[in-house]
Amino acid sequence: MQLCRTAPDRHEPAIRRYLQEVFQVSPEKIDLIPHGIPDLHFTDPNFYKDAFGTEGKDVLLTFGLLSPNKGIENVIQALPSILSRHSNAVYMISGVTHPHVLRHEGDKYRLYLQKLARDLG
Repeated sequence: MQLCRTAPDRHEPAIRRYLQEVFQVSPEKIDLIPHGIPDLHFTDPNFYKDAFGTEGKDVLLTFGLLSPNKGIENVIQALPSILSRHSNAVYMISGVTHPHVLRHEGDKYRLYLQKLARDLG
């Protein structure tokens, strides 16, 4: 699997200097691991839409660990307004409660999101 770089990291020279000057890391021990995405072949999104029963819909997707700082409830609260203008839209949330949130609050946030969605229809 390859990683595709979207742009050179403009901070790289400063980071290298910082590591060398502050922590006395020798240049040969410094390696840049670029940000990127897997270079995968294109798959028709309808393949996945069919699997989730969203074929023919405009899908808004949130993917990742659930925690209150992401504002997912804001999207859910905005959905009635969005749907009044874009009736073909559907919002999917794919993820589990963040482990730190789960440890301190349990699944309270996820359950809140589910109740909010039910209450708003």
